[in-house]
Amino acid sequence: MSLAPRIALRKISSQLSRSPCPTTQTASYYMKPKKTENSSKTKNKWALGSIAVASVVGLGLAGKNWSGLEDEYDDLPLHQQIPGRVKANAAELFGYMMEPRSQELLLPDMLPPPYQAPYTLLIELNDLLIHSSYTRTAGWRAKKRQGIDIFLESLCKHYEIVLFTKEHGMSSIEMIEAIDPKMCILYKLFRDSCRYKKGVYLKDLSNLNRDLSKVILIDSNRDAVACQPDNAIVLPKWHGQDDMDLVDLTDMLVVIAQDRPSDLRQVIKCYTELDDPIGAYRMRRQDIIDQENAAKLVAHQKSKSRRGILDKKWW
Repeated sequence: MSLAPRIALRKISSQLSRSPCPTTQTASYYMKPKKTENSSKTKNKWALGSIAVASVVGLGLAGKNWSGLEDEYDDLPLHQQIPGRVKANAAELFGYMMEPRSQELLLPDMLPPPYQAPYTLLIELNDLLIHSSYTRTAGWRAKKRQGIDIFLESLCKHYEIVLFTKEHGMSSIEMIEAIDPKMCILYKLFRDSCRYKKGVYLKDLSNLNRDLSKVILIDSNRDAVACQPDNAIVLPKWHGQDDMDLVDLTDMLVVIAQDRPSDLRQVIKCYTELDDPIGAYRMRRQDIIDQENAAKLVAHQKSKSRRGILDKKWW
């Protein structure tokens, strides 16, 4: 082939390579097929059908008498047996989750009155005795409140100390053992001893197996003590700062126990509605101390004025 045809052939091939290629076939090849409405409707029908079948099967299994024993629904027709058993099983399940685990949370008094503590003190764990915080470097840590050793060792002589917390037992038992090495806390009640209602874990003292006239409940949540507010002293939450409120609370509870009231609810009535009961007690105690000091000063001045000239020493 001569040179001229070769040059012409190269020009034609270069023009063909530069010209845009038809992309209709390749575009249709790579495009995803559109979803049709019929396919989505069929899928929804299958989903609804499977849910309906599962519901019917679940109701049938929940309404069956698995124990084999006769119950109150055996004499009813089948269309009444299944709903009745389903309702009863659901009520039992939700009752297990929302009601206290027992009708008697504490054991009866085992010792005679001279050896048994005359009063019962229930106290929350978190935000009163300890404070838990989380950091990225250290993770979860719990800080022990100042004066907790004095609190437990002093009050165990006057009260039957019960730790009543809304937390789980598995996550709290190690912290309780750490703050109470001398085992001043006699009983430990956890979330399964509370009553759950409208998002709040209520501490119902009616199942405590104790005389409520001799019971004090200390908590930081006013909603948690709504069942027996006359027995409760609500304190501000402790956020880990340094304070001596626990020591002042110990002093207050010891004074109440030493007075031997027949009904504790009459004594703590003046503290139940206060936002800061410890601060109010601290002010009241200071007023009493000031009054006593003033009375002593007046008596000393009177005795000094009576002695007069006889008090002088003549040498």
